Amino acid sequence: MEIKIGVVNMHKELTCTVRDKDKLETFLRDISVAISEQSSMIWFEDDSGRRVGVPADKLAYVEVESDRERRVGFARS
Repeated sequence: MEIKIGVVNMHKELTCTVRDKDKLETFLRDISVAISEQSSMIWFEDDSGRRVGVPADKLAYVEVESDRERRVGFARS
């Protein structure tokens, strides 16, 4: 699944890929805990081991896209 993270005053969003559903739940829970505890930084790590830190007060949104078939071209549905 692809997770898109919006950051205040940034025109480009961060994108992480997580394949394991349990890891996704942990990922989302860690974000909620960091916000509720008013942490200064939230650290994100994807399946490839890439880590990115975002100031917690600058987090704008978190969007989770499910794994679905992506169509390319002019196929009829």
